[in-house]
Amino acid sequence: MLITSSANRSSVGAAIGGVGLLLSTSAYDSLASMRSHSDRILIANFQGNPATTVITTYCPTNVVNEDIIEGHYDNLRRAIDSIPAHNVLLVVGDFNARIGPEDAKYTYHETTNRNGKYLVDMAVEKNLVIASGQFCKEKGKLWTYISPGGSNCQLDYILIRKKWRNSLNNAKAYSTFASVGSNHRIVSARVRLSLCKSKTLAKGKQHDWKLLSTDKDLQKLYSIEVRNRFQPQEKEEESATESPPDIDDEDEEILPILESLNIKTGPFDLKEYSKAIKSLVEGKSFGEDGIPPEVLKRCDLDEIILSFCNNALINEEKPHQWSILNIVPIPKSGDLNQGGNYRGISLSSIVA
Repeated sequence: MLITSSANRSSVGAAIGGVGLLLSTSAYDSLASMRSHSDRILIANFQGNPATTVITTYCPTNVVNEDIIEGHYDNLRRAIDSIPAHNVLLVVGDFNARIGPEDAKYTYHETTNRNGKYLVDMAVEKNLVIASGQFCKEKGKLWTYISPGGSNCQLDYILIRKKWRNSLNNAKAYSTFASVGSNHRIVSARVRLSLCKSKTLAKGKQHDWKLLSTDKDLQKLYSIEVRNRFQPQEKEEESATESPPDIDDEDEEILPILESLNIKTGPFDLKEYSKAIKSLVEGKSFGEDGIPPEVLKRCDLDEIILSFCNNALINEEKPHQWSILNIVPIPKSGDLNQGGNYRGISLSSIVA
C-alpha cells in the first residue's frame, strides 16, 4: 500500500515537495492514523505497546533560500513535538544533507554542509539519533544517492528517539537501484524493541491486621511486645528530667500581656486520645509508620502512643515517618501509558 502527500508544481512546472510511505500488508493492518503535516512531511501512527510513529520527510535542497529550509525544519520540529513522548519515533527520508565526522561517528562525507547543520541541530534538540552514524560500515554501504555526474552522496537518513537507541540493531544502504528505479538507494534500519525490565520493589512482610479485631490473645501479645520495645526509652527519658533546671527569679510575678482564652494548649490527655481513637475506621490504609487503625483500637498501647503525641506537641520532636506521604497512583480511564490518566492519593500516618 502506497500512501502519498502530493507534490506541488512551480511556475515552471517543476515538482516541489511530495512525500510518501510504502507499507506492507501487516504494517497497513497496524496503521492507526495517517496525516499530512505539510507537502513535505507525512506522519503515520501504528498500533502497539508502545505505539510507533513514523515521520516521513523530504527536505529542500542545500541551494534553496535559507528561509525555506528554516521554515521546513520549523514544521518538522512541530511535527515531532506532536508525538507522545513514550512512542517509538522514527524520522526518515531524504534530508538533502551531508554530515561529516565532527557530527557523527561513521559518515560518508568529510564535512557537514548547511543542510547537515540544520539536521544535526534538530537531532540534538529533539533527542534523536542518526541510525547510520551508529554502525561501522564500509563506504560502499553509506552513500545513498548518485548524482547525474556520477558522484556519490549520503543524503538519506533514518533517525530514532534516543531513548530507543538500544533497540537499533543495524542501519545501511542497499547496493542496488533495480527494485526502486531511482537514483536514491534504499536505506534500511533494523529495529528490535529493547524494553527495560520494571523494577520490582521488595515486598514487605504481610500482616493480617483483621485478626486483631477478634483475637484477644494476639492483642495482648502485640501490646506486650510493643511495651517491651519502648520500656528502655521511657526509663532514659525519665532519668534525663529528674533534675529540673534552675529558674532565675522564679518567685517574681509575671504580668499577663494577653487576654486569657478558654483554649486548652497543654498536653493531650487520655480522654482526648480515647475520643480520637474511637473515631477511627478499621480497614483504612496506613502511612509510612506502618501502624493500622486495628492496632490503635484493639491493642493496649494508649500510654505509649499518647507520649509520642505529647512529645511532638511540646518538644516539637516527632518520628520522621510522620513527615512522609506515600503517594499511590490510582488509574482512572483511558490510555494508562499517559500520566494524566491517573489520580494520586496520599497515605499519611494515622497517629500523626
